[in-house]
Amino acid sequence: MDKINRRLGAIWTEFVCAVLRLVGYSPFHHKRRFWYRVFGVTIGKGSTIHMFASFYNPKNIKIGNDTIIGEWAVLDGRAELTIGNHVDIASNVMIYNAEHDVHSKDFTKAHLGKVEIE
Repeated sequence: MDKINRRLGAIWTEFVCAVLRLVGYSPFHHKRRFWYRVFGVTIGKGSTIHMFASFYNPKNIKIGNDTIIGEWAVLDGRAELTIGNHVDIASNVMIYNAEHDVHSKDFTKAHLGKVEIE
């Protein structure tokens, strides 16, 4: 039963990522922000997320006030990701918080680390 629950959770996570990717194509900022919040991204007052941004596990992503996320940015919420107030993330920036052990023979996942950007 545990395996089934994990698989269903993975399917749900992929569904959420796909929906948010489609939302990113909307030219209406308020519509994008609404859907990002519905799926768990915490977005501060006055913040802007430009088109085509991608999110992984949005419920762990917190964006402060008056912050700008550029086009095609990738934000990884597999561990907690906090972006502070008055931060500008440029277009095409990828922020990942999961690492792999590059010295391992099978490249296993080493850990997830909390990321704070001020």
